[in-house]
Amino acid sequence: MLYSLVCLLLYCSRSRIHADPEVEYPYCCGFADQTGPESGPAANTTLNLPLGKGTSWAEYEPALRRALDAIREFGAKALVVSLGVDTLANDPEAAPLAGFALHGPDYDAMGAMVRSIGLPIIWVQEGGYLLSEAGDTVRRVLVGPVGKEQQGGN
Repeated sequence: MLYSLVCLLLYCSRSRIHADPEVEYPYCCGFADQTGPESGPAANTTLNLPLGKGTSWAEYEPALRRALDAIREFGAKALVVSLGVDTLANDPEAAPLAGFALHGPDYDAMGAMVRSIGLPIIWVQEGGYLLSEAGDTVRRVLVGPVGKEQQGGN
């Protein structure tokens, strides 16, 4: 019973958007057909959404929408987001392999979509090696765009 509870809370009730495991490390990050056990309380509770090299917001946004719909359908009471901003275009670690091509405004939209789910959220930042942009990118996800008045403008 405890294993089932832990499995439902920590592992099986997740949606993951990540690079295609055919080309990206870790190679076991999840193929689309890997949906969790076939039976039991954790059956079919994993949604892997692998995306290809150079993924732009036009491809990422529908995947995020699908993930958020699955989270709502599951009936989650809270959300833990593992936020890797190595999805930034030109990230020096991710770009040579299967890196995505997301830009600053994409993270404003991403954060707004995730925050709109209306659940308590714990954000865990992991990944993001374009250090000149990583901090601002995380801020964009957490709070959205900074207005002129916040930047010191009129």
